[in-house]
Order: sequence, then C-alpha cells, then structure tokens
Amino acid sequence: MAEVNIRKAFSAFILKLALLTILLGVINFSIKLLFPEVAIPSQTPTVYIFFFALTAVVHYSLLKANNKRDVVFIRVFMLSIVFKLLVYVAFIAILIALFRDQAKGLAVLFLVLYVFYTAFEMASIMGHLRSQKSTPK
Repeated sequence: MAEVNIRKAFSAFILKLALLTILLGVINFSIKLLFPEVAIPSQTPTVYIFFFALTAVVHYSLLKANNKRDVVFIRVFMLSIVFKLLVYVAFIAILIALFRDQAKGLAVLFLVLYVFYTAFEMASIMGHLRSQKSTPK
C-alpha cells in the first residue's frame, strides 16, 4: 500500500515539476524575445533537463525514506542536500569550463533555476510531510 502512495505522490510531483519547467522555459523564451540584447546561454536546455532530473531523483528518494523511521528520513534528507550541493557545484564548474564565453549567463541561469527548483522541492516535500502527519495511520 505504501508503494502505491509513493507512486501517486511522485506522479503528482512530476506533473507539477513539468509544469514549473515549462513555465520557466516560457519565461526564458519571452525574455529572449522581448530583450534580444540579453544573451541566453546555448546550454539552457541542458541546464533545465539537469535540474528537472536531479530534482525528480532526490524527491523520489525522500518519498521512499519518508516511509521509514524519522531518523532515517532526516539522514536521507541531510544527505540529499549534501549530494545535490556537490552535484550542482560539479555541474556548473564543468559547464563554465566548457563554455567560458557564456560563463556569466550560465551562472545567472543556474542561480535563478536553483532558487526556483529548490523552493519548489522544499514546498512539495513539506506539503507531503504535513499531509502524511495529518492522515491517520
């Protein structure tokens, strides 16, 4: 039964994550159309895919850990933060090393997406935890 709840919660999360990604992509595209002087990095789609995939993987691991004891969830949550931080640093360092001419644009794009995806993920997991707490077992 718990596996069904995880799948349902994860499916809902993926749908919302896809909508967020599409919304941010439309905003990015609109900026490009309205302000042609603003340089949009050529690796923008790669950065979007990276954030989508990493956010989905981490959220799934947190949903799975939520079915275990609180200590396990807390440990997985803290490890996921460290894991994401290391992966983010490696990813942006590689992108900037490969595309030095677009470094500023990549850094700005990365920072903006980091804020949006992190806020979305935290709001989602907190909402899931609150709904689990209020649901009688």
